[in-house]
Order: sequence, then C-alpha cells, then structure tokens
Amino acid sequence: MAILLVVTAMLALIHCCYLSDKFEKLDYVYLLVLLIVMGFNSDNADYAAYERIYQKVIMATSWDGVMQAHVDKGYVFLNWMSAFIGLDYRCFHFGLFALLLVSIFIIAKKMGTPICVLYLAYMMYPMFMDIIQIRNFIISVVVLFSVYCYSHDDIRWYTIGVMSLMISVTIHPFVLMFIPFVVFYKVYQYSRFRRITYVPIGLGLLSIAIKMIIDSYWNEVTAILTMLADWASRGHSYVGHQVLTSRQIKIYLVVVIFTWLLYKAKTYLSTLECVTELQKRFVDISFVAYLYLICWMPLFALDITLATRMPRDLFLLAYMSLGIYVSKCTFQKKKMGILLGMMFLAFFFGLVDLYISTDRFNVDVILTHNWLL
Repeated sequence: MAILLVVTAMLALIHCCYLSDKFEKLDYVYLLVLLIVMGFNSDNADYAAYERIYQKVIMATSWDGVMQAHVDKGYVFLNWMSAFIGLDYRCFHFGLFALLLVSIFIIAKKMGTPICVLYLAYMMYPMFMDIIQIRNFIISVVVLFSVYCYSHDDIRWYTIGVMSLMISVTIHPFVLMFIPFVVFYKVYQYSRFRRITYVPIGLGLLSIAIKMIIDSYWNEVTAILTMLADWASRGHSYVGHQVLTSRQIKIYLVVVIFTWLLYKAKTYLSTLECVTELQKRFVDISFVAYLYLICWMPLFALDITLATRMPRDLFLLAYMSLGIYVSKCTFQKKKMGILLGMMFLAFFFGLVDLYISTDRFNVDVILTHNWLL
C-alpha cells in the first residue's frame, strides 16, 4: 500500500503542475486508490470496536437491543440498515467509505477543485486518522456538504445544510461545535455587526497567552470540567488531557497560516471574472469558518482531542478552497508554492496528531492490513 500511495502521489504532483487541464480520467485513479486504502482496510486502532458495534446490531433480538449497541443512535441506525439487507461488516465498512469518498469527489468536481491537489493534501493528512475514526470522518464530510449547501445562497439549500448538521449530531456529538457557526457567519456577513466577532477572534489569536493562565489554574479548571462532564453526557471524553504548550503552538501556527492562505485566496478570486459566484461564496465561507475555528483556540489548551479534531474536521474545506485558488493561478511558481505549502501544513499537523504521537504505529498497521493484500 505504501508503494501505491507514493507512486500515485508522484503522479498527482506531475498532474497538478504540468497536466492540470488534461487527463481528467486520472481523477478516478486517485479516487480508486483512496477506496482501496481506506475502504479495504482490515485493521487499525478502532477497527475492532466498530466491528463489535456491528456484531451487537446483528445479534440484537429487538429494536431496543439494536439501539443499545452504541450511544450514538444515528451511527447505530446506519449499521442496522446495512445488517438489515444482509451485509457483513466488511461490506458495510467499504460501502460507508465509498459513499463518503464519492461525496467528496462530487463536491470537489462541482466546485472546480483539481482532484490531484485534493488528493496530495488529503493523503498527507488526515487520511490515516479518517480510516481510524470513522464517525469523525462522517462529520468532516457533513461539514463540507453543509458549507457546499450554504454556498448556494438559497433557502432550500440552506435548510438542507442546517438539517444535515442537526441530524449528524446523532452520529457524533462533536458536530455540536460547528452548529453555532451558522449564527457566526450571519453576524460576520453584516459589516455593522462584524465587530462583535472581532472579540472572540482576538481572544483566539491570544490563545497562547490564555493557555498560560489556564496552566496556572489547571487543577481548579480540571475539577470544574469533571463536574460538568458528570452533568453533560460524554463531556469527559474531551477534557483532562492537557495540551503541551509546544503542541498548541504548532496547532496554532497551522490554523493561522491556513486562515491567511484562505484570505489570500478569497481576495484573489474575488477579482476574477472566470470564477463562479458559487466558488467565491464557498471560499468566503471557508475563510469565515477558519475565523470561527480561531475563536475556539483558547479552549484547545484543555484537551488534545479538541485541539486536533476540530481543525481536522475543517481541513477538507481548506483543501478544496485552496485547490480552486491553485487552479486559477496563472504563474507556475505561485501554483507550486501554494501546493507545496498545503502539503507541508497538512503533514506538519499530522506530526502533532498522529505521526509522532503514541498512535503512530497505526500508520504501519493500516498500510500492511488490507483485504486485498
């Protein structure tokens, strides 16, 4: 699998830099490779846990028994639908990844994002984490789809996007972090109210200093969060694993640089007549989404899961928006610089979240455990 990824990455790099307007059929090769690596994966840190959920659903003798398979009922329902038509877990696993990847592929095509650019950045990160954490991958795609719907600037599409976010809460409660963005974006749209958003954005940019304050009162903060965790269901999953200052600085840098790149993309694309209004709105919403992300950065000090998962769920937005930027660049050196910058930021964040953490062994496990090997 490692050889397959390296060869296709080299092919995608050549495709992006020299053949971007040709050989569109190669896009299906990149999709196929992702389907093979992700859909046919047969072992990782969470694979057995997800397989147990599926087996519980199959073995359940009543609807109540099915619903007790896991606390996230929406995900259980997806398992039940697959089991109902007689599929085993391997088929469900592949089918779910196929649905998600094809959804990303279709949205990228509609937005005019070069698939080769998206493939290169996504392969760097968070492909391996998405293989491990399936439900979070679903949330990433739902967030992407919701922004795509919102970009149409139509009440029907807007309703579909908001409903998608609301329903996905039953698959993973972490999506609740993104629901307030609907209000945040509306406020940011109006210049007279925009100053309201400057306060949380400013605090987010000062998050490193705020972390020092949190560190000094960490015991008291932990006690308060523990009480809240007992009251708020599953809240304890996202508190207690304090983030080291060095890791938060790395996360901070990646988020801020991506925000700056999105601002440059938004500004540049707004001057081009060849860019559709849908593309402009998509990039604009992605930029505001990263401003919204910055607002949460002071809380990243509280837990490493929150600090890495929330940015990860927005990476697809950044990749697609910057992919549009790359496709419209007329200077080859600038196009190459943006692409390599995306890849570097993706890999750098991957170092924080996976590649040098205690979970790094999962990369080797994923590459060596595949149903096709």
